[in-house]
Amino acid sequence: MSMQPEVHEQVALALETLIRETQATISRVEQHGLDIAMPEDYQALLDIRQRYQAAARAYNGDAQQRVI
Repeated sequence: MSMQPEVHEQVALALETLIRETQATISRVEQHGLDIAMPEDYQALLDIRQRYQAAARAYNGDAQQRVI
């Protein structure tokens, strides 16, 4: 069963939004010095961003292969 282009676009946009929102949170954490005060929580945010980015790359790569 193949994914409709509209659904693919929605998923890709949702992943992009999650990445942007996580990056904005990371920036705010850094501005307030919480990366130093709460290093474990800061690392968790970095790990979350990395997982979202990996998911987006995998998803977009898979979608491109289906189109080819």
